[in-house]
Amino acid sequence: MRIKDTIQEWLKECTRLPVEITATRNPAFGDYTTNIAFSIEGEPKENAHNILSNVKKKLDIIEKAETKNGFINIFLSKSALFGAIDMVRKEGSLYGSYNKGEGKRILLEFVSANPTGPLEVPNGRAASIGDCLYRVLSFMGYSVDKEYYIDDCGRQIKLLAKSINARMIGDNVPEGGYKGEYISELADRARVMKPQNFEEFAVSTILSLQKKTLTDFGVEFTNWVRESEIRKVCPDIIEKLKSKGLIYKKDNAVWVKTSSFRDEKDRVLIKSDGEYTYLTPDIAYHVNKFERGYDTLIDILGPDHLGHIPPLKGALEALNYPSGNLVFLISQWVTILEDGKKKRMSKREGKFITLDEIISTIGKDVAKFIFLTRKRDSHLVFDIDAAKRESKENPVYYIQYAYARMSSIERVAKERGIGINDSKVKLLGNKEEMDLLRKLMHFPEIVEEVERTFEPNYIATYLTELASLFHTFYERHRVVSNDGDLSEARLTLTSAIKQILGNGLSLLGIIAPEKM
Repeated sequence: MRIKDTIQEWLKECTRLPVEITATRNPAFGDYTTNIAFSIEGEPKENAHNILSNVKKKLDIIEKAETKNGFINIFLSKSALFGAIDMVRKEGSLYGSYNKGEGKRILLEFVSANPTGPLEVPNGRAASIGDCLYRVLSFMGYSVDKEYYIDDCGRQIKLLAKSINARMIGDNVPEGGYKGEYISELADRARVMKPQNFEEFAVSTILSLQKKTLTDFGVEFTNWVRESEIRKVCPDIIEKLKSKGLIYKKDNAVWVKTSSFRDEKDRVLIKSDGEYTYLTPDIAYHVNKFERGYDTLIDILGPDHLGHIPPLKGALEALNYPSGNLVFLISQWVTILEDGKKKRMSKREGKFITLDEIISTIGKDVAKFIFLTRKRDSHLVFDIDAAKRESKENPVYYIQYAYARMSSIERVAKERGIGINDSKVKLLGNKEEMDLLRKLMHFPEIVEEVERTFEPNYIATYLTELASLFHTFYERHRVVSNDGDLSEARLTLTSAIKQILGNGLSLLGIIAPEKM
């Protein structure tokens, strides 16, 4: 059991109250704190004092517990902090994980960009978030598959094909068509290949380019599913809804009564021209997902898809599928800054920055880290100039440099015959060392928080703070010195920090370099 869980269960047992503890930001207020005194009747300060007075049994890992303005603050003993190093060393690359998922199957769908052009910067953000969540959920014992949905049908695909054909014969693209330079490049290919089916040629070619971009970005998918295949079962889905009395016709269109399932209004499934709406294949696709035996479905969507969620969940409930096992996560828009100016984007007009350009300009590691620094539902400003700098302004460089610096320390120590020695860690005790010990202890809690909230930015923030603490420690204290015992103690601490940085970077899908 983790230290946090041990303390929490101890307090629950002692107080018979639903105690929840959280890590403190300031060591002056202990390592953990709880506000349970505010949740019961009475004055919080007096409540906190009474709660502590009734706690008779003390844990060996706790040095002391005290009250402050109604909060109960828990201070860990040095032996508990030193024990964290031992735990890191024993668990190694698995430190921070445990089998919480117990093999439950999750299908994680993300990116799923329309095959109408190159992947753009917002797609890179979705790819980073999705891949990180895959890594974290797998780390926590879930069986996770990554899926990419290919929207290869509809008006946009027809316009794409017409745009390529127009460029090929020297005409202007049709109204609402695609005007990017990539359309001219596809037209050049088409002149050589002479495809019989322009729509399939366009989709397949662009899809192969998108796959290459994702591979270059370090993101792979388990499954690729085409909408054209899903559409084959749409009539069956409509019949099932009809058998439940949920289908009716109005204005020459086919409607479904999603308002009976907490949607604000009924929705159209088949338009008056006989074409399916976006909703119809979407329902069929999610039925297909559940039928493949997944316990939980997670969709990472752009903010423009918010309106699709209620009718989809309503239709799935109507078909007796557990909509509560369907999780929607929103990946917000990205604003690009270059030379301090906002770049305006439009795929139809051919004005956008591709993910390929970002990868070639700043590298995939820097790009991923920037995408993961903010909460996924927060607007992200991507400053290309700041991303190019190798300094504290570029956090991933700062973290990777810390990792490489620790690798260098290990090499120097080896040359001098100094090794890791767990028995010497009791010699650690200065402020910088204790700050590091407290920080490394919380890594498992950070990973679990990401698993619980689906917010990868917690790991990015934690690694930045840990790297900063290490750089401060390194600037003030020599790891390898003339004091052999202290050198062994600090080398053991450094080894544990390096392991955690490596584990964290791996969860973000970022390289941990031995040299820089």
